[in-house]
Amino acid sequence: MAEADLSVRARIAYLGAKKPYRRVFDHHGWGHVHEKWTDMAQRGETAAMGNLVDDEMLHTFAVVAEPEHVASAIVERYAGLSDRASVMTPYATVQDLWDSIGAGIRAYRNGIPA
Repeated sequence: MAEADLSVRARIAYLGAKKPYRRVFDHHGWGHVHEKWTDMAQRGETAAMGNLVDDEMLHTFAVVAEPEHVASAIVERYAGLSDRASVMTPYATVQDLWDSIGAGIRAYRNGIPA
């Protein structure tokens, strides 16, 4: 989980430094962080950019859960808001995890609590 945490924070920072995402960060009050990332990227300090992603930011942009709880966490967060999910994981996984995520989401869609 610690390795995944760092990887997701780095991904958020990488995308957050891109101009098209500025409005998203402004919307959440984090425009100043976008500016810092942009400066860091220009200086080649990309490895440190993820350090600026605090827990609030992480949980705003990512579903954070132990692998066995990912399906229920996705359902909890997006129930009634979306009828599709695209899942990306920052760490190596096994087919059983993907099967379990899919089964959990399908169960919810069929009216079975996750």
